[in-house]
Amino acid sequence: MEIVNSISDFADCDVISLDFETESFIDHTPVVFSMAGYVGDIKEENLRAGVFEKDKVNEMLEFIKGRRVVFHNVKFDGKVLVKAGFDIRDFTYDDTMIMAHLLNENDYVGLKLRAKDIGMELMEFDEDAVQNYKDGIYKDEFIKYAMDDAIATIKLFWFYRPLIIDEELVNAYFLELKTAIAVMWMEIYGVKYDFDRSEALEELAKQKLKDIEDKIFGIAGRVVYVSAPNDLAAFIYDDLGIPYKEEYSAGMKTKSRSVRKEVLDDILNTLDNTNDSRLEIMQEVMEIKRLNKVLSSFFIGHRECANLHKDKRIRSSFNQVGVVTGRFASSEPNLQQLPVKPIVDGDKDTSIRATFIPEDGFKFIVVDYSQIELRLAAHFSGDKNMIEGFLKGEDFHQRTVDMAGGIIDRRAAKVANFGKLYGMHPYGFAMQAKIPVELAYKYYEEYNRMFPGIVALENQVVNNVMATGYVRMLGGRKRRLWSADNLGVDDIKRVFVNSLIQGSAAVVLKLAMVALTEQYYLSKDVKMVLQVHDELVFEVREDIVEETSAEIKEIMENVVELKVPMVVDPIICNHYGEAKD
Repeated sequence: MEIVNSISDFADCDVISLDFETESFIDHTPVVFSMAGYVGDIKEENLRAGVFEKDKVNEMLEFIKGRRVVFHNVKFDGKVLVKAGFDIRDFTYDDTMIMAHLLNENDYVGLKLRAKDIGMELMEFDEDAVQNYKDGIYKDEFIKYAMDDAIATIKLFWFYRPLIIDEELVNAYFLELKTAIAVMWMEIYGVKYDFDRSEALEELAKQKLKDIEDKIFGIAGRVVYVSAPNDLAAFIYDDLGIPYKEEYSAGMKTKSRSVRKEVLDDILNTLDNTNDSRLEIMQEVMEIKRLNKVLSSFFIGHRECANLHKDKRIRSSFNQVGVVTGRFASSEPNLQQLPVKPIVDGDKDTSIRATFIPEDGFKFIVVDYSQIELRLAAHFSGDKNMIEGFLKGEDFHQRTVDMAGGIIDRRAAKVANFGKLYGMHPYGFAMQAKIPVELAYKYYEEYNRMFPGIVALENQVVNNVMATGYVRMLGGRKRRLWSADNLGVDDIKRVFVNSLIQGSAAVVLKLAMVALTEQYYLSKDVKMVLQVHDELVFEVREDIVEETSAEIKEIMENVVELKVPMVVDPIICNHYGEAKD
């Protein structure tokens, strides 16, 4: 290997890696950057690497134009390039972190860990490393640390590249690459946060919590600490006299005083089905648990995240390589767990989501795909009854009610129609839909009769997974069966049918994100600012919101061709809370 001191020394490299060490994860100002590449054959003696100070950034930006550059997390390093004035469209990029995830969706993708795939051990540095380098402390060690990151990245690229081709993951890889840039821009833009509403809703939640606690005090004659399991159990099973639930442990029947969520939900359903007068106070207990979570998880944390940035916009980190199905996770803050239910029932202005607002003179457009999981199930299964209903534009849930002879209502059918795809047991369906267990079993039998294609799809998925070890989603992505999973046939059906549908839904959403990012690239009037579950949120200039809404709908409904139409119904709103009923 040759250590070089000039950027021009990489001119003969077909592919180069690029890695930045920045002031912080929030401040994307480079301190140093490192590069590596091979001249000729992929041999150690042909490897070149170098580390450069930030005064060489402009020279580097000119050098990489038109070249192929590899990163390990292009979303992060892309932000550094954008801040430095580089147009991402001016080069070809690759990402070994995305490669690693597609090749093993169950494993961690950090560079330190993945470097072991090529026999490298990378140094660990603490959070003071950058400041120490600037102060002249451990400079040689820091330079080696930076250089090794670039070396590991270029070696991983050439190691992973043939594996991506051999496993027929090329299409999935290129979609994820484009998605990374769409997400990068979404994070750069961020979303405006309403501090005043946040503080007002926090006080409202605290007052509502106190009112409920006072009511419970009146019943128990003492303070009940709902967050303390033993105290909550004493209130439920002693003060209210709720019968214990029988459970089996080590083969013996025992009386359980559990306060697990599923047990409490079961109690609520039992009380509801028997018109028990204790239902209302049990609902208040659950409301206390909800409000405690709201108060501990959202207001203060969201304000702290917004205050990290000068413009006071929240910039969550969206992770496209953290979930095995390919769906997004997010952190700092976690926006995938934003509750829909408002603090005051029926008042959308009191929703946590209402604290996310557009800039003055702008509106939000919130979009998602209508019943995308069911439409994908129809596509993959080819079930004639499902396809016919969607082609006619019928209400799918009401259609199933009618086909089953009206034995359950639409609300229960909706629970079953989605739950069936995700392996929900008839008992779980009965509890969630609040119907007799016998009726739940009967509806499942009717469902299998009405939609034989779904039954065939489930069996096909199980057989394919048992034969090949994986299921392949729309676009080519794989979900693999690992020996450590230790799954039986029923579990394989539940996990892998779920993965096929959810993973393919994620692919459709990513196709839409990529298409819409390209449509509105660098637009000051239309910006994609949030992704939450299956929803996208756009901040759009008020005077063009109607035409933009129609344009977004047109693009999203045509990013993929299935056996059934995709349907998008945009919602124009003044805050994110207005988008949900």
